Amino acid sequence: MEEWFDGKLIRIDYLEFDHIFVVSDVHNDYINLTKAVKKLQMDKEHNLLIIAGDLIDRGYQPHPEELLDYVFDGVEKGNIIYLKGNHESMLCEHIRSEYHPSVEPEFREQYHYNTLQILEQRGYTDEMIRELGEKLEKLPLMVEIETGDTLYRIGHAELPDKELTLKHIVEKDVVWGDYFWQAYYSRFFKNKDGKKLILITGHLPTAKLREEFERIYNDRRDYQIWFSDEKNGLLVQKIDIDCGNGYREFIPSVHLGVLKLGTMETFYF
Repeated sequence: MEEWFDGKLIRIDYLEFDHIFVVSDVHNDYINLTKAVKKLQMDKEHNLLIIAGDLIDRGYQPHPEELLDYVFDGVEKGNIIYLKGNHESMLCEHIRSEYHPSVEPEFREQYHYNTLQILEQRGYTDEMIRELGEKLEKLPLMVEIETGDTLYRIGHAELPDKELTLKHIVEKDVVWGDYFWQAYYSRFFKNKDGKKLILITGHLPTAKLREEFERIYNDRRDYQIWFSDEKNGLLVQKIDIDCGNGYREFIPSVHLGVLKLGTMETFYF
């Protein structure tokens, strides 16, 4: 693994790992993430799991303390890469503002998602929360993996569809982005260097993306991981792996979707 652009981008040698899996928008779901890891043996030596942001906030039966410990332990061991999503970005901003030593606890604004409240109930001190904020602040934004004639580019929301320079890696775009229109335009973009570019993100649940495509294109594929069309020799494919897991409390049919690179197999938990 190599860090580029001040740690915003991680480049990986595909041959360094036996199997590489990608998941996004776990949203505090420690139970199903660890179930997926066990079932697919993601924690086996020479396997890699990439979490494309939004590990935290929301969630059915949320366990942020166990989840964060588990993921950061995997990061230390080198078999997990944890990327920043918009929920990590929001939490960082809140911690910087409301947990600064100059702010008295009674005057803090409450974070509007459940992660901090649960962590404080589990015994997190202000110092521990500030340390968490520092860790989240330093998370990379993107991963690139090149193999043969294919380049995988992985991040949370919107990814550049051109050769990267520092100016293309803008945190606000990568963690928030304009997902639907990028998915639309990716159908018509040809990568100039001849490599097939596969952009893998989460952020927008596939059900919402499909609603837009059904309205415009009458696209009625299943509510699971979404793959853009590969027609007319197009060399960019867009894949959405957010299967709505953050809404499991309200919509029992959603999934935690997992994509295996190379074979492009999909798994649901």
